[in-house]
Amino acid sequence: MQRSYLTSCRSSLHPKSTWRSWFNSRVTQLGVLLLTAAMTVSTLTLGLGVSQAAAASSTAPTPTWTKLAPATSPPARYGASMAYDPATANMVLFGGYNSSRNLGDTWTWNGTSWTKLSPATSPPARYFASMAFDPATGNIVLFGGYGGSGFLGDTWSWNGTNWTQLSPATSPSARRGASMAYDSATGNMVLFGGENSSGILGDTWSWNGTNWTQLSPVTSPSGRYLASMAFDPATASLVLFGGEGLHGFVGDTWSWNGTNWTQLSPATSPSARYGASMAYDPATATLVLFGGQGSSGLLADTWSWNGNNWTKLSPATSPPARYFASMAFDPATANMVLFGGYGGSGYLGGTWSWAYNPQGPTYWAPLSPATSPPARYGASMVYDPATGEIVLFGGFDRFGNSGSTWSWNGTTWEKLSPATSPPARYGASMAYDPATGDVILFGGYDDFGSSGGTWSWNGATWAKLSPATSPPARYGASMVYDPATANLVLFGGDATSAILGDTWSWNGTTWSKLSPATSPPARYGASIAFDPATANLILFGGYGSSDLLLGDTWSWNGTNWTQLSPATSPAASAGTSMSFDPATGNIVLYGGFDGVSSLGGTWTWDGTNWTLLSPAMSPSAAASASMAYYDPATANMVLFGGYNNTTGILGGTWTYQPAVTPPGSPTGISATSGSRKITLSWSAPAVSPSSPPATGYEIFRGTSSGGESSTPIATTTSTSYVDTTVVPRTTYYYRVEATNAIGSSPPSLETSSFARASVPYWLVTSNGGVLAQNGANFYGSASNLTLAKPIVGMSPTPDHRGYWLVASDGGIFSYGNAQFYGSMGGQPLNAPVVGIAPTASGKGYYEVASDGGIFAFGNAKFYGSMGGKPLNKPVVGIALTPDGKGYWEVASDGGIFSYGNAQFFGSTGSLTLNKPIEAMSRTPSGNGYWFVASDGGVFAFGDAQFYGSGVGEAPSGSVVAMTTTPDGQGYWLTLSTGAILSYGDAQALPGTGGITLTNPVVTMALAN
Repeated sequence: MQRSYLTSCRSSLHPKSTWRSWFNSRVTQLGVLLLTAAMTVSTLTLGLGVSQAAAASSTAPTPTWTKLAPATSPPARYGASMAYDPATANMVLFGGYNSSRNLGDTWTWNGTSWTKLSPATSPPARYFASMAFDPATGNIVLFGGYGGSGFLGDTWSWNGTNWTQLSPATSPSARRGASMAYDSATGNMVLFGGENSSGILGDTWSWNGTNWTQLSPVTSPSGRYLASMAFDPATASLVLFGGEGLHGFVGDTWSWNGTNWTQLSPATSPSARYGASMAYDPATATLVLFGGQGSSGLLADTWSWNGNNWTKLSPATSPPARYFASMAFDPATANMVLFGGYGGSGYLGGTWSWAYNPQGPTYWAPLSPATSPPARYGASMVYDPATGEIVLFGGFDRFGNSGSTWSWNGTTWEKLSPATSPPARYGASMAYDPATGDVILFGGYDDFGSSGGTWSWNGATWAKLSPATSPPARYGASMVYDPATANLVLFGGDATSAILGDTWSWNGTTWSKLSPATSPPARYGASIAFDPATANLILFGGYGSSDLLLGDTWSWNGTNWTQLSPATSPAASAGTSMSFDPATGNIVLYGGFDGVSSLGGTWTWDGTNWTLLSPAMSPSAAASASMAYYDPATANMVLFGGYNNTTGILGGTWTYQPAVTPPGSPTGISATSGSRKITLSWSAPAVSPSSPPATGYEIFRGTSSGGESSTPIATTTSTSYVDTTVVPRTTYYYRVEATNAIGSSPPSLETSSFARASVPYWLVTSNGGVLAQNGANFYGSASNLTLAKPIVGMSPTPDHRGYWLVASDGGIFSYGNAQFYGSMGGQPLNAPVVGIAPTASGKGYYEVASDGGIFAFGNAKFYGSMGGKPLNKPVVGIALTPDGKGYWEVASDGGIFSYGNAQFFGSTGSLTLNKPIEAMSRTPSGNGYWFVASDGGVFAFGDAQFYGSGVGEAPSGSVVAMTTTPDGQGYWLTLSTGAILSYGDAQALPGTGGITLTNPVVTMALAN
């Protein structure tokens, strides 16, 4: 696993000859800096946030809508109430209306997935209720709506766990569709308008956490309901837009200043509408409004309000037109979240986010953990799989060398207190060692100069190791784990008296000096990382002899170093931060020092070349920052601190987020019709640095071209799907969308198929005749041949484009794409052959004789048989396990003989049967099987379910075969007359279809 190893920063003011004097001067200066430490540190922290935000505002791209793909979702609905709950850091959604009923369920959104809650008490089901978070009480407040008893006027609060009905002394009248939001200027909730049985309302109310109070503003908007309202920090006022009034849709904009309503006169404005979704977006410092219903119909436009004017936006993608959707800002993801609504195809259930879609395949995002290490540079940082956290040690902070140990859990930093620790230092080399499961730290620059000690971190404490051999003391060396040799590899460093160019390996116990034929020039402050694309270590830059800055790229293959010649490269620099990013499959390099100033560029290495990226936002230019890839829970890299030659020591935490786009569309989609089912298959979309692999797929279906539903009929992680909900004799049209954590792809090309009404099948008679029924393809028969012995069995090829017939003398007859691999025909047999079974690939088959003898042909493997062993009753059939690595033999008394990976699940060998067993069939899982007797009696074992038997339906001694439905939830029993009995989900079949037979039927097989 790749780690970043950060070396000490350099400045053009501090060449090698004066580095130590500069260092000493820095220590002296710290005494003065302490006088303004608090101001300096807070200024640096603000500088990271404010300066970057300012830079982002001038270059940031337009936000866009992205369809998300959570594993679970609330059912489709409109008119649900939604608000963010800081107490649980989740979005809360309640109620709504779906198809024909009011809903009363409570769901939470954690930024990734929806979870249905089961509170002890809940409000009655309703839709168009008003809901918002109330900071005064720390609870979400819900009021009114429309339920089963009509208009509602009750007030409820949500405390993060349960709903509680409140009993205010006064309340607004019962209503639905009122607009409600928290007014930060007054510290009260404000509710306006709505609709009740008396008509449309235009009153204004406030909620102080205990009671409702009706207000009497001098001016007010006209009465309306389903208007959009949100608090606008830019103007410290509530903004209300649109709704439906007494005379139809309205499109006016109003503000509430805590006392009075004022109608605004923006130069541009959205068209009149009601049921639009609106919320404040801190990322753009604007109110965002989406959709609604206008005079022209459903709307899908997006508008922003900047405190003075409305602007129509042109996002790259948008949700389909809708109204009555639920929308709120989610601080957990810093995105707006929109759910559900009512669209052209009915009730909607998709989840969408509104956020920046940065230019280029990557972006950096500043984090705001509750606690952080003090600002520093040259700290050592690596991901520790043993704890599932990043561990950071040492560095140089405003007090000098640091010896503190910190951990990062993906959300916050925690200062640890190990029993023992290495002496304070910066520029140490650190990497995780899978051989020992510990983090290994070597060298660094402590208060006494270059260090050479080796330390291990076990997740709880540090321990100083005593290897038999060790590299000389040094700091600024490059170290990383090399999977090719299963050792840590260390290169170069600064020994104070000399710059080093030696290569060492750590095997978990001791160090060994290596002797590669070629090596990079001596250096320190270089970056190193493992590159799975080439299975080599990649080393870049650093300070060489005479303080020469280097910009060369080298690879280590486990034995030797090779200098590479990329077409483009970062500038010669030292103190860059470098780590492998599994999300993109590239090495990422950030920052450094070029001899004049700190750098802020982000580069990627794809195994051949370096590419400079243009992220929408980046950390401050920094040298010797600490960077490591964090675990797959966040799949992001984390960067901390560094040194900027203008502002000084840095302390911010940033995350690198390479995956910013959904996957591409699935390709090669096809649909194949079966009996009462249609099988879809497709190919996964291509993967690129900006588009990670698909993690799932959504299937959309319609009965007309282009008329696929807006909500998926199914989701799957496979690249195929069997639709068993089709209506026979109907043509269905399908599209598939790929999904990942970012969202959904554009739909695939359309495919269609006609759902067949009946199951195609073959019946085989003893003279080799084949009856192709219900649309089954006929590939040939043996009825025109003179047979030495009668036909006793048939098996289709895996794709059902051919079949084999087997005679009792072991003769094989192949038709369609069935290949002949050999037979027992013409060879002496101890007992007649009674059945055939093909291998899973169809490139071989088994014959089974009545004495239990097994004959394997083609790629069929022999796993054992009862041949030559005494049997109570003759063997009558064979069944293979699903993977073909085993088989069962069944005797006429129901005795079972298992071979290979076939398991014994039970038998009737000890029972007295009315009639002999004639055949067996296994379940699709291979964890069970059925027997059928000649009188139609069925016996189920393992996971096989009993769906009925032919006892009383089949004439005595007439059942000859048993065939299982593909899903294993039913079976057919075939009689020697050609009649077929159906059980479970096996549909009724016409048997011979009225054809008169001169020879008895011996078996049946499905033709799809």
